[in-house]
Amino acid sequence: MEEFIDRALMTSANNLRIVHGRGTGVLRNTVKNKIREYREVKQVYHPASDEGGDGVTVVEL
Repeated sequence: MEEFIDRALMTSANNLRIVHGRGTGVLRNTVKNKIREYREVKQVYHPASDEGGDGVTVVEL
């Protein structure tokens, strides 16, 4: 994930969709914690349920 975010920053991407699934929430929490390390992140949220809901994390850079 770190490489994915770094590449997005280098290519001036504005939005990222990280698909981690629903499961127990361990991976979702790991994703949130990693994202907090980047000061370029403006907003983090889960899309509507028909777009993945809490199984997807959207990151706005």
